[in-house]
Amino acid sequence: MQKRIILHTGLLLVCAQALARVEEKKLFSYDFDARGELEVESGAGNVTVVGSDTHNKVTVEVTKRANTKEEMALFDAKIDISDKETKAKVRSDNLNRVANASIDFNVMVPRYTEVDAEVGSGNIVIQNIKGQMKAEAGSGNVTISGARKEVEVRVGSGDAQIAYAADGFGKTDVKVGSGSIQVTNAGGSVEAKSGSGAITIDQRILPHKEEIDAKTGAGNVKVSLPLEVNATVKAESKTGTIADGGLQWMRKPLKEGQPKPAGDKASVVLGKGYADVDLEAKIGSVSVSLK
Repeated sequence: MQKRIILHTGLLLVCAQALARVEEKKLFSYDFDARGELEVESGAGNVTVVGSDTHNKVTVEVTKRANTKEEMALFDAKIDISDKETKAKVRSDNLNRVANASIDFNVMVPRYTEVDAEVGSGNIVIQNIKGQMKAEAGSGNVTISGARKEVEVRVGSGDAQIAYAADGFGKTDVKVGSGSIQVTNAGGSVEAKSGSGAITIDQRILPHKEEIDAKTGAGNVKVSLPLEVNATVKAESKTGTIADGGLQWMRKPLKEGQPKPAGDKASVVLGKGYADVDLEAKIGSVSVSLK
């Protein structure tokens, strides 16, 4: 049975770390299951999670920021350890009652930990985790590196960058309201959708039953596929073009006298065409290349 660690700070309506003038750090460390679960929740502040092969503990560095020492004393991050030190809850006390205050969490855990991180306003960085990952930021960037299993990312306003390790597999599911998406070295299905922002996907392998679904409201879509891929690619741009890329694209022929419509729409079968690749840029262009 997997264990769960919950890190929680109260909601904060405004993130103003740049205005904070007082800073305080605290360090906590506890024994932790090698395949546990880590959940981080911060209303205002940054979250960093790092996996280690030699670390058999959960270590949490808490950084508090406020305008004055008096305000600093009004809130804190509290940790409750239970169930034989296999579960921990970390929460703030009165953070939502202090203007311009924030709490950052810098966490180290065993590499096979499953991670679920959420911030209202702030950045999330996750490195070298072999377990499944979820990350959600209302306003801020999400950066994940060294991924090996499924990754789910949600960002309201900000960029998302996911990089897989050389042996990384699993579905990538990332949705951004306003911001760019970059997925590197993917080894499984990728679903990437942005309301406004460019999408770049570098696919290491694309198994037969996997798929790529990339759509953006405004921005270019750029996908790099393995040279020996077996996929059926469908691409559409409402206002831009589909780059040739050396591929034999097929387009619906125009009837005699029919004006050329705006945008571009085409498809191409690569190899045996097993995997589905669906690409769309409403305002922007689409490009596909083989490597």
